[in-house]
Amino acid sequence: MGNAIMRANFLETEAHQVAVWDGVASAEPAGTAVDVATWAATGQPATIIPVAAASRRGSGEPATPLRQTRGIVVADFAGFSALSDAEVLAFQDHVMAGLAHALEPFESQILSSRTWGDGVNLVMRDVPAAADCALALQDAARVIDFAAIGLPSVRGMRIAAHAAPVFDGWGPHRRGPVLLRSWIHPDGADRAAHPGG
Repeated sequence: MGNAIMRANFLETEAHQVAVWDGVASAEPAGTAVDVATWAATGQPATIIPVAAASRRGSGEPATPLRQTRGIVVADFAGFSALSDAEVLAFQDHVMAGLAHALEPFESQILSSRTWGDGVNLVMRDVPAAADCALALQDAARVIDFAAIGLPSVRGMRIAAHAAPVFDGWGPHRRGPVLLRSWIHPDGADRAAHPGG
C-alpha cells in the first residue's frame, strides 16, 4: 500500500483502493478486512465492491493463516558478474563458504535457504531473526580481503532485509513444501538500486 501511495505521489495523482469484500470483520492477521482497515487509516479514497458473505468454517476455530509475515534476507556481490570461471570457483571456496559459516547459528530460524552464484535468498522465521542474520552476513563479508583471494573486481556485498507475506505452498519441481512470495527479485538484492552488476 505504501508503494501505491508513493507511486501516486510521484505521478502527481491519487491512490485509490478498490476492494471486493463481504464486509465481515476478521480476527485473522491478514486478509481483505485488514487491508481495508489499513487503507482507511491512510485517509486515501477507497471503493468497496460488496459481495455475499462466504460461509464460515463450522469448527469455530480460527484457521491458520495461509500467509504469514516472515523476515527475508537477500544479498549478492557487486562485481560478481565480471568473474571468470576460475574466479567463480575461488569465490565459492572463500566467500560463499564464509557466509555459510556465518549462517550456522541461525539454522533453527531459517525456513528456506537458496543460493546461486553470488546470490543468497533466505526466509527467516521472523523479522528480528532476519535483522540479526543480515548483520552477521554483513560482518562476515566485511572481513574478506577480495584482492588477497584473487578477486579484486568484487566490490563488496549488497544486502537487504525485508518483512513480507509468505505463503506455504507446494513445489511440483521439488515435490515438497515451498515458501512462496511474489515480489522479491530473483537475483537477490535490488539491482535497479545498484546498477553495474
